[in-house]
Amino acid sequence: ISHCTELHKYCTMAETSSLIKLSPLLLPQNKDKTVYDGFITAQEKDFRIRIVLPSDHQLKHARLQCCWQLKQILHGYQHIIKQRLQHSSDLLGFMLELKAVLELALKNKQELHAAPPPQYYTQLIKEIECLGWDKYVCF
Repeated sequence: ISHCTELHKYCTMAETSSLIKLSPLLLPQNKDKTVYDGFITAQEKDFRIRIVLPSDHQLKHARLQCCWQLKQILHGYQHIIKQRLQHSSDLLGFMLELKAVLELALKNKQELHAAPPPQYYTQLIKEIECLGWDKYVCF
């Protein structure tokens, strides 16, 4: 039993070390490593996150708490995140997947809010010129 405990402790230390490399701003808050608090970074933006694991470290029963900005960005991706919690074997694997989902969500959000290409404005000016600038009314 002592050997198994030491092996589990080593795996947890190795996992924590890898997790710190992936998300250096997300750190364990207790010696049992069941509470992690800090930030997840994506596209050079930091988002506050807290992960609370049960005493058996089973991710499928973990609770995620996050800032309102992260919650808003991940809105619509909850089912994917829950699925990843159910299927990830460890916290490091889950964090890799969460970061990938966050990157995708940010990319999709940018595409929705991206300005039209220059050709759009060129075409708009041509159409206004055809109609005549004198018919253009500002609101």
